Amino acid sequence: MLVPTILKTATGQVEVYSGGGGPLIVLLPSLGRGASDFLELGDQLIKRGYRVAAPEPRGIGKSQGPLDNISFHDLARDVADVIRANGGKAVAAGHAFGQKVGRTVAMDYPDIVRCVIMLAGAGRAIIPPEVRKAIMASGDLSLSDAERVEALKLAFFAPGNDPVAAGWLRGWRPEIKKAQLV
Repeated sequence: MLVPTILKTATGQVEVYSGGGGPLIVLLPSLGRGASDFLELGDQLIKRGYRVAAPEPRGIGKSQGPLDNISFHDLARDVADVIRANGGKAVAAGHAFGQKVGRTVAMDYPDIVRCVIMLAGAGRAIIPPEVRKAIMASGDLSLSDAERVEALKLAFFAPGNDPVAAGWLRGWRPEIKKAQLV
């Protein structure tokens, strides 16, 4: 079971859900979303013999740090602090925006990242305009739930999968999403 703890950093603090033993996997959430997206997966990884750390991004939960003009390098530094506090070598698994943070951690701190797992990683692929619009609409709380569900289906979910059942209608942090759009 993942248990929250607080890690003090040079720029603030990071709330980290962690647990288990074995090789470390750090789970990094998508744009404007929190570590709670990974709690179920984290528990499954622990059952399979892994150690898991799921840090809350700055501004979510008890994680604190400057949000003005942050860069991927700032966010990567937070994750590097989490990795060092949990043994110093990790697999960085990030979803969408989180995989960009994971890649930056690997680039800036190659000595502490074993590999990067890109979940919904676009890389250099051009995101079609309607998908980019759906990504932004997914967390736009001024839209109706029905509009957001349609946006979620287009941006993140394969046909036949339900974003509401998966918990993705809730959990968006528009203010964090805005700050993370670096």
